Amino acid sequence: MGKMQEFINTSTGKKKDIFKRLLKLINSDPLSEKIKKSAEDFADIIGCFGEHLYKINNAKMNYSEMEKRLADQRNDFAHGNIDIDINGLSLLDLMFMEFLIYAMQLKKFEIDDLSIRQSINDLFHQNFVFENK
Repeated sequence: MGKMQEFINTSTGKKKDIFKRLLKLINSDPLSEKIKKSAEDFADIIGCFGEHLYKINNAKMNYSEMEKRLADQRNDFAHGNIDIDINGLSLLDLMFMEFLIYAMQLKKFEIDDLSIRQSINDLFHQNFVFENK
């Protein structure tokens, strides 16, 4: 990575743009890894909602499987494979992603974890009871 940055710093014009794009490609993680990492990072805040969501649908929440299903579904749509059956668990994954995105946005505004949990609980009518610790 250091050598690539050196190329960027010493180049100009089109070459510099090419090196920047290459560095971005090298550094970018696949969507599936970003989903898994984000879900794991927010597990303490929203894990209870995910566990409950999957449990009432007779499934077990698993971040690795979730990331794969979502990536596969996204790739199918992106490549025009819209005639395939949608995996029912993918719908649960998308519902969980709603919790995750909402939590990420609230965290960005420095809302405390309990308030985030309570907000998700209220917005999505989850009916959990949280006590202040």
